[in-house]
Amino acid sequence: LAQMREDFPRGRWSPRIENTTFSLRKYRQFLSDHAEGIHDFRTTQRTAFQEERGRWADLPALPVTESVTTESSLPEGYEPVVSETPGSLWKLTVKEGDSVEEGQVVAVMETMKMESPVFSPVGGIVRKILVAPGSALSPGQILMGVEP
Repeated sequence: LAQMREDFPRGRWSPRIENTTFSLRKYRQFLSDHAEGIHDFRTTQRTAFQEERGRWADLPALPVTESVTTESSLPEGYEPVVSETPGSLWKLTVKEGDSVEEGQVVAVMETMKMESPVFSPVGGIVRKILVAPGSALSPGQILMGVEP
């Protein structure tokens, strides 16, 4: 599973596709045979979703970082690692001084309740980290600088 998570966003993983025939009659029979369990599951699912929305409403707003989001905030020659989407920084997988390879996961964002890896655009040394876990991120915001 970990390898699939690494390969899928890079287009290096292909799902297994099997040819088969769909039978609407069998599908409807399945739904009929399992109607009670399906109803119970959907009821539990709806309740859990409403409870989760209530917890979201009670959460404090994410902190907004003060980091500068322009390449001019990095020393000359550093390559920026940027947030591609809005979200929050869940964790950093590197620290200043670490060596990284091009394409290596250097951070993980949480976007719409999904993990979204952030990859280093170049190989080199992480020289400057501009954000901390829990920070709210904007698209294009620089997370760190890597010296090639």
